[in-house]
Amino acid sequence: MTKKLIAVVLTVFMVIGMVALSSCSNDDNSVPAISEEINGKSAYDLAVENGYKGTVQEWLASLAGETGKVGEKGERGESAYELAVKNGYIGTEKQWLDSLAAKVENGFNGRDGKSAYEIAVNHGYTGTEVQWLASLVGEAGSAGANGSNGKSAYDLAVTN
Repeated sequence: MTKKLIAVVLTVFMVIGMVALSSCSNDDNSVPAISEEINGKSAYDLAVENGYKGTVQEWLASLAGETGKVGEKGERGESAYELAVKNGYIGTEKQWLDSLAAKVENGFNGRDGKSAYEIAVNHGYTGTEVQWLASLVGEAGSAGANGSNGKSAYDLAVTN
């Protein structure tokens, strides 16, 4: 929103509130005198002082403006490929697109996108994937002896 529109909207809300107050206390189009003592003059009162002739309702209606025109269509921006070339990429658009597809296929953040099992096979593991997964599970450790209550992690952190 523009500053002018925000100001108009705020003024309208303020005037609506003042009109509501004035309709409770009297039948004319003036704003109660108490508003001047508390908040200063209303926007309507200022407009009248500056030459506006008309009722509060007419003034409120005059605040509504016409809808603006739709702006012109902007210029076409550069494509991602064009930006890549501008930033040093050397190759055709097809090569660039293929390089993106390869990154997705081979693991965008990984070196080659292979699973840990595939890497293990590449490094000499000869079993199946199920055997490899089972090999990752170790034996359960023995239960430790019950010790005396020591300091909490918080207490140790404070001490250290």
